Amino acid sequence: VRSEQPKIQPAIYYQGENTDGEIVEWVIVPPGTGTELAMVEITVTNATSGAVNLTIDESAVELTTADNAVYRPINVLTRAGQPVGEIDRRLQVIGFVPMWGSLVLEKGTEVRGKMVFEIPTGSKIKTLRWLASDIATIRYE
Repeated sequence: VRSEQPKIQPAIYYQGENTDGEIVEWVIVPPGTGTELAMVEITVTNATSGAVNLTIDESAVELTTADNAVYRPINVLTRAGQPVGEIDRRLQVIGFVPMWGSLVLEKGTEVRGKMVFEIPTGSKIKTLRWLASDIATIRYE
């Protein structure tokens, strides 16, 4: 498991397919005031001798802040809504691929995507702990 440094922003805009296969603009925003989004790009590589079944959901990862509060990822597939009006291009994430759902990771392959967490505004992220298969802890300085 590899992780990029988390990126904190008030909203995430991205392009993706709708259920009809059309490319549309999507937005993820926190549900209220006092929170922001922490987006982490994660890569999982299967270096084992066989296939690995993964379920990546709200119990797959924990994000811990400096005050030792623990946060779980949000399901961006159900939380994303089509934005109304102009898109804030400063908050657009090019190539946003959500890491969510079940998959089989064959030997020698990898999967890469973004996980999103809602955290209190101004929080400092301390660690990311991967729990979906072997446990891995990543510390951020």
